Amino acid sequence: MRQRNNTRWIPLIQGIYFTITALWPIININNFMAVTGYKTDIWLIYAVSVLLAPLIVILFNVAFRPTPIPLTYTLAIIAGTAGLMVIEFTYYFNGTISKIYLADAILELIFLLWWIYMLSRHFGRKKYNVRYNN
Repeated sequence: MRQRNNTRWIPLIQGIYFTITALWPIININNFMAVTGYKTDIWLIYAVSVLLAPLIVILFNVAFRPTPIPLTYTLAIIAGTAGLMVIEFTYYFNGTISKIYLADAILELIFLLWWIYMLSRHFGRKKYNVRYNN
């Protein structure tokens, strides 16, 4: 019997989302700022885009790898997602950034909850590998 593998969709969706988020300001900074609000520190936008690259690589690796997912990958994704979410909630609620970042923070929260759920489902497996294909 063929085993269903629906748990790879979230990493794939998150990887695509992070890719769009990272490439958008690099491709068209004016359009990016028209949606997210004007910024004076453009270099910081580019820095965040570049810093998303390792998470994007991990997310696509997780989405397409047929073997168990190393705990380090899961923890890296949780840390990166939580970091983005906390920063966006903090700066949205203190009035520094626009409402679009609140929407992004909520999406990050959904991703984060999924990763924590998957980690809790598989905590303690041998060799600290996390299987998502049950």
